[in-house]
Formats: sequence, C-alpha cells, structure tokens
Amino acid sequence: MINVETDVTIGYYLNHLAREKGSVYTVASGDEPGVLKTMHEQAVLMGFEVVCLGKGKNNTIDLTSTPEKYREEAISKGMNPRILSSFKDGTKTMVEMAAVANGTGLIPDVPGMHGPKAELEELVTTFIPQEDGGIFSGKGRLDYTTGDIAPGVFTIVYTDDPRMRKDMKFITHKDGPYYLLFRPYHLCDLETPQSIAEAVLLNEATITADYMKAEVVAVAKRDLKKGQKVKEIGYEDFYGKIFSYPEAKKLQAIPIGIAEHGIVLRDIPKGAPFTKTNFQPDTGTFVYKMRQEQEKLLNDE
Repeated sequence: MINVETDVTIGYYLNHLAREKGSVYTVASGDEPGVLKTMHEQAVLMGFEVVCLGKGKNNTIDLTSTPEKYREEAISKGMNPRILSSFKDGTKTMVEMAAVANGTGLIPDVPGMHGPKAELEELVTTFIPQEDGGIFSGKGRLDYTTGDIAPGVFTIVYTDDPRMRKDMKFITHKDGPYYLLFRPYHLCDLETPQSIAEAVLLNEATITADYMKAEVVAVAKRDLKKGQKVKEIGYEDFYGKIFSYPEAKKLQAIPIGIAEHGIVLRDIPKGAPFTKTNFQPDTGTFVYKMRQEQEKLLNDE
C-alpha cells in the first residue's frame, strides 16, 4: 500500500482480510510511517521505553492553502498543486502520523498534535512529559516539529536502567534518562522494494494497522453551506486533523478518506469537524463500503 490516506481509513480491515487469507498487507517502507515503525521496533528490542515518535515538517501549517495559492511553487518543484496544498495544510502529516499510531499503539497527545518548532538539539527536551519539562501529558506519544530537521525522523526513548544509562553515556555523551535516536532521512520510493522483499520472502509487514489508535478527521477549511458538495483533499473545503480514535468516535467524526465529494447536511463553520449530523459521505464508493465493514469488525471486537 503506497496510499497512506487509504491505509488510515480502511487499513485495519485490509490487514484483517490479509491475515484471514494467510497473506501479508503492508504499507510501503520509505515514507515516515515505515521508517518510524522500524525505529520503534529497534528501540523496544533494546529495552527502551518509547516516549515519542516524530518527524520533521519543512513548513508551518497553512490552513488557507489551495492548489491555486501554491501552483507556482508546485510547478517549480515538479509537483501536483493539489498534493502540495495537502502538505501545506497539514493533512499529509496528520495522515502519516495516524498510520504510525495505528502501527505502533502510540497516540497523539492532543488533537492535531503540538507541532512546535524544535531544532535537533531541542528534541530530547521538548518531546517528553510535562513533569520533566516537555510538552506531553504522558509517554507513548507522536508528534512533529517544524524545526530544521526534515526529512529526518526521530525517536525519544527513556530508561532508568543503570547499565543502559552507562552505555548511553559512553555512546552519546548524554546523561539521560531521555535519549534521542535520529535518522536524518527517509528515502521515499527508493526504500519501497524492501517492503516487497520482506513481505514475499519473510512474510513480514513493514507497518500495518494492528490497532485503531488514531483517526484523521475532515475539518472545514472555510464556512460550508448546507447542500454544498465538497471537493477533494488539498482543495479549499477541508483539511485533515488527527484525533485519538476514541475522541473521533465520540464526535461521530467523518474520516478524511471518505469525505471527498460528500454533501454538507447543515452549515459547517470554519474549523469545525465533519460529523454524521452535519455531513453525508458519498456512500457509493468502494472505500466507503470497506469502511462500513471495518466498523462492523471493530464493533464485533
């Protein structure tokens, strides 16, 4: 699976189907979710507690982004303007980190995550619990920074084990108990063949939705009127915002993956989430039907 938007919408069900049939469903390596999953596994195997998984975002979020606003920049970079707009409004970051949540069990600390500007040397003092001077209400979180670390990804780990701290002092010259594990790059599609090889030869998934810990909810980018048919991700109608799955379920929020081309049932003010009471998704799509099957599965469990 290369389309992470699809994965955060119905990946849990696709993973279930694959396991039921003795097959492997996996999101491709190369983008942040696959790389962070690998870092998470390594940290746990070494005996660390994972405090945070995070990524660098090379621009601050612009909730007014549209393809037209960023058309010239997109063309100069050889990109689709709508795709660049979905990067600028934060949707892509929310989707990527939701895939990480559902693949590792970590959660966003707050809806939308914090997204502070923290540089490399500040990561280990920022992405830790508040009681120790950081921004989180607890451990086991995921987030992003707009500091100058993109395309890097990072893990903040914790240990109070004396032997491990002695080793880390020698290796990193840091006292701990929090440590930064940093990978300064992710290589996108260049790393994808690794996922194919591991799935075929080893029957292993790079990252897949083993949990439903996070949901990317569609949120109005502007005031929307009753009867309006919304456009697609990246346009002027909505953006994606990550919530913990229980929070999204309580809101009866509409996942971003089934929001495209849906109808506004009642006026939705700018900044408000799409919900079952104010929005009707397009029920004729294959993804919508798969989402309904996923909901049945989750309810049965």
